[in-house]
Amino acid sequence: AEMQRLTKYPLLLENIMKYTPGHSTEHRKLLLSRDRCREILRYVNEAVKEAENRQRLEDYQKRLDTTPLDRIGGPLLMELKQLDLTTKRMIHEGPLTWQISKDKTIDIQVLLLEDLLVLLQKQDDRYLLKFHIKAVTANVKQALNPVLKLKSMLVRDVATDKRALFIINAEGELPQIYQLVAGTSLEKNTWKELLDTAIKHASGNKHSE
Repeated sequence: AEMQRLTKYPLLLENIMKYTPGHSTEHRKLLLSRDRCREILRYVNEAVKEAENRQRLEDYQKRLDTTPLDRIGGPLLMELKQLDLTTKRMIHEGPLTWQISKDKTIDIQVLLLEDLLVLLQKQDDRYLLKFHIKAVTANVKQALNPVLKLKSMLVRDVATDKRALFIINAEGELPQIYQLVAGTSLEKNTWKELLDTAIKHASGNKHSE
């Protein structure tokens, strides 16, 4: 109810302005009040969204299952095991399809955080962090990391599919290429725009055109 009242104030002031002489002191005051109301409304909307996102991340963290990572070992295991989503700020989330090969696709829930892109595989009420093996050549295979650092990422369109994106992880010696597919081209465009902006902020424009 409080939020609904806030959204009505700018409209109410605009209606009053229609019946107020354009160059009068009253009109300038009404204009200033309307702009201030819009600023407050924007701030409140952002605060509400931030609170909802924090709650969502807490839920993801509670349901996060890192047991599939146990088979990889090494220092990377420890880093991923210690991932705490609640310490991050979420920018966007949503379902995408991970096209690992021509014959293998996986439905995933993707989290775009301020410094990471996290690919979660839903299983029952849990979200799995899981590496997937991709054949690069007949003799070379890659284990694709489900947690990508934005500062080491590039995003490109897929020329043959308007709903798909290439995510290039340039962190290791051999770049890893992920193909993610959205439900519609509009969804894909939203993801690309948000990813491009987040990568710029995370990398100081280093990898962005």
